[in-house]
Amino acid sequence: MKTKIPGWGRMVLLSIPIQIAIVSGFAWVLNEDDAVASNAEHGIERSVESVTGEPLAPRHIARADEEEQSAPRAQASASAPPVNEPQNIKPPQPPASAPAPIPPVQAVAAVNVEPTSSAPEPGTPVVPQSPEPPISPVATPPEPEPASARTIKMGAYISGQSIRVLEDYENMVGRHQDVFHYFRAWGPRLDSSLPRDLVARGTTPMITWEPFGYSLDGMIQGQYDQYIRGYAEDLSRIPGKVYLRPLHEMNGDWYPWGAGNNGNTPAKFKDAFRHVSSLVKSVATNVEIVWAPNHVSSSDGSARSIPQYYPGDAYVDQVAIDGYNWGNSWASFDQVFGPAYHEITAITSKPIMVGETSSAESGGNKAQWITDAFDRIAKDYPGITTVLWFNSDKERDWRVSSSSSSLEAFRVAVR
Repeated sequence: MKTKIPGWGRMVLLSIPIQIAIVSGFAWVLNEDDAVASNAEHGIERSVESVTGEPLAPRHIARADEEEQSAPRAQASASAPPVNEPQNIKPPQPPASAPAPIPPVQAVAAVNVEPTSSAPEPGTPVVPQSPEPPISPVATPPEPEPASARTIKMGAYISGQSIRVLEDYENMVGRHQDVFHYFRAWGPRLDSSLPRDLVARGTTPMITWEPFGYSLDGMIQGQYDQYIRGYAEDLSRIPGKVYLRPLHEMNGDWYPWGAGNNGNTPAKFKDAFRHVSSLVKSVATNVEIVWAPNHVSSSDGSARSIPQYYPGDAYVDQVAIDGYNWGNSWASFDQVFGPAYHEITAITSKPIMVGETSSAESGGNKAQWITDAFDRIAKDYPGITTVLWFNSDKERDWRVSSSSSSLEAFRVAVR
């Protein structure tokens, strides 16, 4: 049986769905606003979706920028090496996976929900917050190492050439000698007793090997190979490193193997040096070959120009420059060694020794010359690793003890 509904009743029934829809929508809007307010109160920002779908945390990114600004940078040195990149910069770490999407909000009967301090509703996107790292102050680049702190090895040639005179010298100057320098002529085989004793006490022997009576042409042609090889075998039995300095001061004209003597040329010298160096090193792996020009040079490309005599890095382990202040015209360390040092560092980066040096007493202040020399070496000659003093009363009194002021200046400089 059909029940007849009055007209006003039909209007009430038709309006009920519309009212429910209005109430549901109003509740959804209020619920969404409430969620945003709750997140804001907890300091949680909306995640920003990257192109890969992974959320990025704006606060975390800003933290990384702060760390990059505060990271210490290495200060460029005078030789301008590349500046190091900032260290310990941690990039922002994205969450392992993207959070779940926001589910549809269901209609609720209650409205005007007050925000609380409780955790966000499940399903609400929460950006993981990394613990705040401590903010470190901007690091100050370290001060350059004082020039006096740079370690320079010390050595000497000492008249007498024995362990006893070496010990006396060390007691006098107050410093262990890293290198002991002495001279030997070609001809005899090596007497190994002195180099063995030196190595045993922690001192490296340096033998200046002088080929008196032997020619560059004969070296090049292999006439002396048997003798050279035998000497190298003797050196190979020394239980430690040995510096061998053949054909020294070749750019001067005071030795038979020197510039302009006996038909010598820079080309002949280089061929002879290469032959000797290769033969010795093929037999004695404990030997380092020292190439040793005199500081005297010229800039006009003449036969005495130092670079013309350089045989190449493959034949040289160390470079030694010899130079003296003779006192006739007083010359500082810079005036004696500066030009040769710059010529040599332009053609090789091999370690450099001051192979022989000293100053006369007459003509100036020897004590001040010594002080200034070591100060200049430490500050402006970074390629120099070793200084060998020529401690002998010969053409001049080259000894450090030529005066009490000279000895005191030396003791202070090398301590």
